[in-house]
Amino acid sequence: MKIAIDIKLLVQTKTGIAAFIKNLLMDVHSAPYHDMEIYLLCPDGAVIDSATMGTMKSLSVVKPHFMNSMLNHFMYDQWSILKTLNKLKPDVFYVPYFDIPYFYNGTLITSIHDMTMYNQSSLYPKGQRLYFCTLLKRAIERSKYIVTISNTSKREICSTFSFPPENVIVWYIRPKKEFLTAPDSNTNLEQIRKKYSLPEEFILYTGGVDPRKNIDGLVRSYRKLESMKAYVPSLVITGASKDYSMRLLRDLGVNKENDSVCLPGYIDERDLPFVYALSLFTVYASSYEGFGIPLVESMASGKAVCCPDIELFHEVAGDVPMFYERTNDGALAEAMLRLLTDTPLRKSKEKDGLKKADFYKNINHAQSFENILRQAAIR
Repeated sequence: MKIAIDIKLLVQTKTGIAAFIKNLLMDVHSAPYHDMEIYLLCPDGAVIDSATMGTMKSLSVVKPHFMNSMLNHFMYDQWSILKTLNKLKPDVFYVPYFDIPYFYNGTLITSIHDMTMYNQSSLYPKGQRLYFCTLLKRAIERSKYIVTISNTSKREICSTFSFPPENVIVWYIRPKKEFLTAPDSNTNLEQIRKKYSLPEEFILYTGGVDPRKNIDGLVRSYRKLESMKAYVPSLVITGASKDYSMRLLRDLGVNKENDSVCLPGYIDERDLPFVYALSLFTVYASSYEGFGIPLVESMASGKAVCCPDIELFHEVAGDVPMFYERTNDGALAEAMLRLLTDTPLRKSKEKDGLKKADFYKNINHAQSFENILRQAAIR
């Protein structure tokens, strides 16, 4: 049986989708798929870790070269991949995101991580929204199975598109390999602090800076916290380039570099567990998610976390986080204040989080993936 997997988004190393793809490839790498030839479709010139591939084969897809990046993206998805698939003729094609080749008529399995394009549509330019919503609907029409990353997303997919729930498979996301073991005790935490210019004591936010992450609400809440207590630790917001960070600071009214709100930019994956280790606790203010990897990373790092009181976060983290009303800046400030001032509560949250994280550390989707590949191929 011949399987093709589109892994182009693996090259976007700092995204949740890249982490999802990498975890799946690691699971498949160690699985005995005796009668399967697995081809990984990726842009020509992309570098794939040979240790991750195992017996899977890399198949380069010609990457168009136009001056317009949007045209490049469109041509790659809608022409280059389609051309490669028509030549390869796989029994099943798996796309870990919903940007499928529109005119592909083979057997298809698609991942839909969340319903952002529908539920948060105002955050995207009209053209981009139209393009991806068209592909999303087409993917749902054409897919034998849909893989998503939470039961919350599954219910949204099924209710929005009347897709049969028995054909929607939920795969929770395992933390990155850097979080699966205790941080290397030989690493000098002070060197990590110096590398990213981190303050002596800080509250940590990780997880991107796009609009749905509610960074402006987080900063407003932090300012309220500063007005409630004579001294509070700094707020460190990771996940943006330095240039973008400075623009974000200005937009949020932070005008000086020695402000208590710090944006160190992107954190190397190898260093991220140490940045968590240096933090006092974490906060995740996102208003909408399909899963919420930073929640799992926080728990795996033994850190208490504040997050909005929404269904998804209860599903992912149980009662471990310090929940607050998601539309209330003051409620987030109060939640952070409690973790700052109530040490026994914070320590209890840290302990409960480590126990909860064990579930995610042991996740492996190899058997589930094999099952849906075989079922899709025979239908």
